[in-house]
Amino acid sequence: MSSHKSSLRIKRSADKYVDNNRESPQDSPNIIDKLQRDLQRILQELAKSLKADVATLWLYDADSDQFGLPVRHGVEHHHPSIGPILRPGTHQGGDVIVDDKKPIIANDITNNRFMDGAFARREGIKSSAGFPIIFKDQSVGGVIFISYRSPTILQMRTKKL
Repeated sequence: MSSHKSSLRIKRSADKYVDNNRESPQDSPNIIDKLQRDLQRILQELAKSLKADVATLWLYDADSDQFGLPVRHGVEHHHPSIGPILRPGTHQGGDVIVDDKKPIIANDITNNRFMDGAFARREGIKSSAGFPIIFKDQSVGGVIFISYRSPTILQMRTKKL
């Protein structure tokens, strides 16, 4: 499926979310805040159910080739250069997961070139898994990382929210 079709599907889903959550035209600026709060709640529940130390979620916009609307749980070292928009690096975990629409699982991140980066070192991450965000069996353009500060054996399994 082309990224254009995927982007259109994301836009339609976002428009539906906005329509379902807007009480009046003046509420439009608050929709992103509500979406971020909803995603934060979901991410916290996911992290708790998986006993993860750190969980991060990034939405991906194929048209601009950027990750945005970051949601974080358990992050101890907020880096000032990481803002609401991030361009993925070449062959880093997030862009590989979005491109391939497959998870990356690293029981030892030091042995995984996609997962061993500045964020993982700053946060003391030892094991991590990154998953594409799937809705109704389709990738909708985003990634969720579940990470642990102690070595953890991660197994492939699907988590439905």
